[in-house]
Amino acid sequence: MFDFRINGYLPVGTKTSSPYDIAFESFSGNYMLVSQKMQSAMKGANAEFGFHFGKSESFDFYAAAGPYYFIGEATPATWGGKARISGTFKDILNLEISDSYDRTFHNKFQGQVSLSFSFGPKSKVKEQGRTCKVANVLNDRMLQPVNRQEIIVVDKARKNSVAIDPATGLPYFFVFVNNTSSSDGTYESPYHSLTQAQDNSAPNDIIYVFPGDGTTTGMNAGIFLQASQKFWGSGISHSIQTTAGTVSIPAQSSASPTITNIDINTEGNAITLSTNNAISGFTIASAMNDAIFGTNPQSLDVSSCTFENTTTYPIEASFPGNASISLMNNQFLNNVNGVFFTLNGTSTLVCSENTFKTQTSISSVPLEISANNNVFAAQIENNIFNGNTTGSVRISLNNVLEANINLLNNMVTNNGTGSQSSLGSSLVILSSGTTDSCAIALRGNTFSGNTSNSLYLHTSGVFTTLEIAASTNIMSNNGGSALVLATPVHILTLLATDNTITGCNDNGIAVISSTSTTTGTITINNNTITGIGNASNAIAVNQDFSNLDLTILNNVINGCEGTGIVSYAPTGISSLTLNISDNTITNCENLSSNAASGLDIEQYTHLSGSITNNTLSGNTGVATVIGSTLPNPTACLTLTGNDSSTDYLLTNPGDGIFNLSPCNVGSVNAGVINTSGAITPVQSCPDATPCPP
Repeated sequence: MFDFRINGYLPVGTKTSSPYDIAFESFSGNYMLVSQKMQSAMKGANAEFGFHFGKSESFDFYAAAGPYYFIGEATPATWGGKARISGTFKDILNLEISDSYDRTFHNKFQGQVSLSFSFGPKSKVKEQGRTCKVANVLNDRMLQPVNRQEIIVVDKARKNSVAIDPATGLPYFFVFVNNTSSSDGTYESPYHSLTQAQDNSAPNDIIYVFPGDGTTTGMNAGIFLQASQKFWGSGISHSIQTTAGTVSIPAQSSASPTITNIDINTEGNAITLSTNNAISGFTIASAMNDAIFGTNPQSLDVSSCTFENTTTYPIEASFPGNASISLMNNQFLNNVNGVFFTLNGTSTLVCSENTFKTQTSISSVPLEISANNNVFAAQIENNIFNGNTTGSVRISLNNVLEANINLLNNMVTNNGTGSQSSLGSSLVILSSGTTDSCAIALRGNTFSGNTSNSLYLHTSGVFTTLEIAASTNIMSNNGGSALVLATPVHILTLLATDNTITGCNDNGIAVISSTSTTTGTITINNNTITGIGNASNAIAVNQDFSNLDLTILNNVINGCEGTGIVSYAPTGISSLTLNISDNTITNCENLSSNAASGLDIEQYTHLSGSITNNTLSGNTGVATVIGSTLPNPTACLTLTGNDSSTDYLLTNPGDGIFNLSPCNVGSVNAGVINTSGAITPVQSCPDATPCPP
């Protein structure tokens, strides 16, 4: 028995998907081509001629073959053929294999197993000669399932198109440069020199430079960029935003081009900026003047460049208005001066993954920012500052409204101070005028082997509000302090936690402004501070406050030539709230002979607080001194759970009030408690309930 069938397929609804999986395809002329995938549901038809053979009471075999044709809206037509063979056992079990082939999908082998069960009695036809056989055959054909393509045929295709700039709605225009060529600026025939590219490009163009013969031939007269131009080297990949999505252009050469400016008839800058430029993928070497210079850049993006042997500044740019700056993955090597930005509007700076190494100036630091009358934010992260003559980062805040400065996970090692002394510290905040609000975060940095301080807030200017959070930093073997806060401030918040400070040649943490702070909240917890030299202290709070909340918990302090913890205000602290607990202070010497060696709290008008569960051992002389020589001081102090190998000294002048709790203070502390003046035992502070007689 033979049969023949023909099927048609007509998808309805959306037949073509949106483009996806955008990718760089190629350059062509002055344009970039991108490719995108899309799926297309295909309409079409198939035909099949089949026949049964080898039929018996238990088995039935079937074979069929025929052509098919499909076509989609975004895919080419395809012709092919399909053949299949199946076998059925007692109308219950069916096995089938098939294969199709066409130039689009190629070979497609398939297999199928199916089971069929009857839920009623099988029809019977009485045998009347050949009539019965014909009737059974017709009955089988009526029950034979319809055979057609059950899945819509879908093909994938890539479509190439010119990359469109979403900012302008126009195709990106590329100008190509290769000093081994000398033609018309296309990909196939680039310009020979940067001067040709400069003269034959327009705003928004992308100047794409190949290394050519590896020399600076054609690349040694500098270039003046135009507005919104990108200046890219071919040795790295570049990311570009198109109307179809972000596309990554892979590196087109194994090396980056080298450019410079040795032309005495120009200003000597290798790259002169316009507005909103991006520069990436160059080695800029030995320019007569700046490597990059600009007076009105607005936004600037510099990435994956190497600056070396620059005689003035690798980057010098002044931004008269709002600014956005990004420095990513650059190498600054053996330059005379550093990167210098002047900011006069609301500005953001991201400086990440850069290396600043072996700068030679005795006054200029590797990264210097002057922010004026504006809102300023800086993210300085994962950089390396190593072996520079003078410091690392200096930020000048000149009457700034708000500053947010984050220094995160940087390696700052073996840098000197040049001629700058404290201004050559690793991070210098230099204020002039009044900065309304400043927040500084130091987290996860390593400061090691530097000549001066890790963080230094200069004595000039004033902050209305200052917040500093320093955590998980390693500050080791530096010639100055770890943290120095010397700028006058009205409202101060300092949080220093989980830092390792060792080998300082000055105070570990120093709060030392020469003027009075109205409100201070200082929290210093869980730090390790060891090896403090130069007769200096581990923690020194030596400035005046109207109100100070001082919390120092769980620190390990060992080996100070001065005092472990000292609070000594030059004029006095009007109201001091104190919590010093669970610290270990050992082997401090008080070589300056002006304080107790372990813990010294003096010069307050009113003190309320507790000193509990501290361990003091191996300290020279009297380990703990608490007292004030200011007129009419009052104090209510809880002293309990401390263990000292030397004495305590609690002092009170004749006109002051000093309440000390608990009543059994002598037995709940280890070490001899000595008193001078009127010290009144009380049951608890601040209630000051007298102890029973």
